[in-house]
Amino acid sequence: RLAEVFGARAGRIIVPAGVSETQAQAMVAELAKSALNGLAGWWWSHRDVERAAVESLSFDLLWPGIARLAGED
Repeated sequence: RLAEVFGARAGRIIVPAGVSETQAQAMVAELAKSALNGLAGWWWSHRDVERAAVESLSFDLLWPGIARLAGED
């Protein structure tokens, strides 16, 4: 589902040679899922950090890379 969301939001992404757009979207989704799962695990041990701050930081770190792949520089 994440791949569909990224594809819908970012549109066509620039992919490396030999990788289909569908594969690239799945790879980006897996990367984001892994990063967010890691951050959720970290937050579990650092609940003094506000959820909104965690959400904001994760978006600020992940979205620019996804936007760049979509040519939104």
